[in-house]
Amino acid sequence: MDRPLYGHGCAWVLGFARTGRLSRLEALALSALVGLALVSTLTLAVGLAGGLGSRLPLLIALVLVVILSGWRITRPTSQILPPVLPTELPIKNNFDRWTSRLLPAASLGMACLLLLASLMPAWEFDVVEYHLAAPKEFAQAGSVSFVPHNVYANMPLGVEMHSLACMTLAGGKEAWWWGGLIGKLITGCFTLLAAALLGGFVARRFGSWFGWAAAGMWLSVPGIAMVTGAGLIDAALGAYMLAMAVVVDRLFAQGGNSVRAIEWSAQRLQGILLGSLLAGAAAACKYTGFVFAVVPWLGVCGWLVLFDLPATRRIAWTTRGMTAVALGLGLTCLPWLVKNTYHTGNPVYPLAASLLGGRDLDSDRIAQWQTAHRVPSPAETLSPYGWTAILQSGKQLWLSSTFLSPTLIPLAFCGAIIALLGWSNSPPTWRWSCLGLALWMLAVWWFATHRIDRFWLPIVPFYALFAAVALAWIARTASLTLASLLVLLSIGYGALNVLSGVVGDQRFLVSLAELRVDAGDAELPGRMSPTTLWINQHLDPSASKLLLIGEARAFDFEPPIIWSTCFDDNPAELLLAGRLAEERLRVLRQAGITHIMVHWPELQRYRSPGNYGFSPWPTPNDIEELVEQSVVERVEWPYSDQVDLLRVVQ
Repeated sequence: MDRPLYGHGCAWVLGFARTGRLSRLEALALSALVGLALVSTLTLAVGLAGGLGSRLPLLIALVLVVILSGWRITRPTSQILPPVLPTELPIKNNFDRWTSRLLPAASLGMACLLLLASLMPAWEFDVVEYHLAAPKEFAQAGSVSFVPHNVYANMPLGVEMHSLACMTLAGGKEAWWWGGLIGKLITGCFTLLAAALLGGFVARRFGSWFGWAAAGMWLSVPGIAMVTGAGLIDAALGAYMLAMAVVVDRLFAQGGNSVRAIEWSAQRLQGILLGSLLAGAAAACKYTGFVFAVVPWLGVCGWLVLFDLPATRRIAWTTRGMTAVALGLGLTCLPWLVKNTYHTGNPVYPLAASLLGGRDLDSDRIAQWQTAHRVPSPAETLSPYGWTAILQSGKQLWLSSTFLSPTLIPLAFCGAIIALLGWSNSPPTWRWSCLGLALWMLAVWWFATHRIDRFWLPIVPFYALFAAVALAWIARTASLTLASLLVLLSIGYGALNVLSGVVGDQRFLVSLAELRVDAGDAELPGRMSPTTLWINQHLDPSASKLLLIGEARAFDFEPPIIWSTCFDDNPAELLLAGRLAEERLRVLRQAGITHIMVHWPELQRYRSPGNYGFSPWPTPNDIEELVEQSVVERVEWPYSDQVDLLRVVQ
């Protein structure tokens, strides 16, 4: 008997759920991830066409996509793969029974905490600098275009497009704030989608309890809780990487050359298209996703062509496969490359600028970027790839990082060994595909990034997967109570991190109106800078325009601002340096600038040894010269000892 499956995604994509024999939960999670990726690309297309000035273009496009996607998909329930191991839990006593019953409730509770955390207003530096600031500027401009003052806004922003869509659809004077909050919630929901996909994937092999265990291990990792509550996109990248691994597993488990030609074409092409969409969606999150996802995915497709195609009609099927890959990537990540090629001449702007060049990037800017993002060395005299670096990174990854939970790494290590030894008697494809992808991502993190903790978080779904394998082995060969307690310990640790405020803002019961104006006090820092709050409260947005120097936390400012990141040309220097007083006044008035804010602590931080760097202008003497020339006058405000606020003389 066929039962309807409801979800957001395309019928031709979810067809793979039927032929690939995925569980209902996996199919729903995959369809949601694909649907979000397509909505992201659609928002980008409308933005590039300049259609964000009104709700109507985006709304019409979204309705058309929903209609064309198809909301009702039927899937025979007989196609669901049974678990490889018996589904019955080895319950031997009351301890086994009660501890096992606690696990689903604890996992759901952890999911609710993360959902509440993602509903909190943004506070993290990168989020208010570009994850939300870039969509805000696109929404207010009514289009997506090159941003000369925020280099990050010219990178792939696939997840951030949901914030832009929400800002556009919300409408009104405060649409940028409410749309940003809703977009931050959607970003946090990627963590829950990854939990659902991981739980379904594990449950299909070992039983539903172990699916809950895998989901609980993933949700309780402090690093995942931090990025979820902060609105960062690393968990979204991890969700797409896991989804791609699920597709790879099913592709290699579909029977190979034993299937008829028509079956190969129907089943494998669906999988290749779906995998290409997911790999492209990972690449649309950030440039790291191109290497994390697209490179191994192209390797998988090459393997299928070389070793899995029947000898007959190889050319025809290869052409179809290449078309499916191009379509999947073209619907997700390729538009970002085309956009940057058109705007900057460099598809991966600002990366590879020394080879490909890039708009507004001279040799000094390129050197500054490369220095800030180089692979770090343990010390100036040591190689970044030597034994000391290996030991230091190993300690960071598996022992000392505050992003880790207490049981994750030991269980994941044991689970990987157990899986490779073939304990589960399951087909080997999932073991090798998941382990291979995790090791590939780890290698990319170590060889090609600046090795901060947040950049390895997309590997965590695979840690949780292999931890669930170890838990299954413990439950069936030793004690179900022990397995349950290990997961509950991890969830308890994660919940403590969230509720204590260690990994984010835990004031879930405080009203949004109060949180929006929270600037902290002398003892506790607030959600936003107190200087930003003062400006919002004292400067009329309709009659003011602010030139920021040093301050890059741009999202929360209500008056219009002119600003830049440390990697872009300093607009204040371009407007004011080396000019006479009369000329300075003229350019400031022409630009509509009424106030200038100089954030000296931020300038000092950027200019400190080993930091990102900043242009040498201004110095305190430069600002004093502006005052003496009667170009500006100082505003008396509570932060004058560290931050100068200057009013342009009219």
